[in-house]
Amino acid sequence: MTTFLITGAARGIGLELARQILANGDRLHAAVRSVSPALAALRESTPERCHLHVVDMADTDRFPALADDVAREEDHLDVVINVAGVYSRFSAAWNPETTGFDALDAEDLAYVFRVNSIAPVLLGKALTPLLSRAPRGRLVNLSSLLGSVGHKTSGADYAYCASKAALNIMTRALAVDLAPKGIIALAMTPGWVKTDMGGENAMLTPEESVRGMLGVVERMTPADAGRFVDQEGVDQPW
Repeated sequence: MTTFLITGAARGIGLELARQILANGDRLHAAVRSVSPALAALRESTPERCHLHVVDMADTDRFPALADDVAREEDHLDVVINVAGVYSRFSAAWNPETTGFDALDAEDLAYVFRVNSIAPVLLGKALTPLLSRAPRGRLVNLSSLLGSVGHKTSGADYAYCASKAALNIMTRALAVDLAPKGIIALAMTPGWVKTDMGGENAMLTPEESVRGMLGVVERMTPADAGRFVDQEGVDQPW
């Protein structure tokens, strides 16, 4: 049985991860800003394997307490997947009125960086003792092809794209620093998925994306540390 902690499990990709993890018979710690009805139903159906933790990813000072809460239930974590993310303070998805050049706003930029870039790294730090006690600790930071500098050919999306690029470079650093502790860290894009953020025109369903992602997680070895891959394990451009 594998023990997971995932963030952003209330909806979208995070919720589908929770569904498939529990369906596989594994243990789950889900960290969410608020518990959705769908996540509450999963908890009710599998109370012995599903643990909920209410924490806002923008409140990074709360992470050591979250780690303590998990440690009271588990002696280790096998996998941490940082899913929680925001496009901007004002919208869940791309919107030129909130993410374009004319809408550039210092507070919005700082908030998106805090949730998308800073929080995953600091949560990984807080959970390192639990990951290091696993036979094969794995830390996966959910990124995006929009965070690829080589792929960026359009304007707008300043906060989201830059925050994911920052997450990529910090995940590379984490991969080096965590390797001596026996932890494998990598960045992964789930692909273009039909969620509130991805929109209805996206190419993948959450079920398809998550099935691939969990396959990559299962196959992770120390040779994968520091990679940026898609949901099928294919390397992506930096």
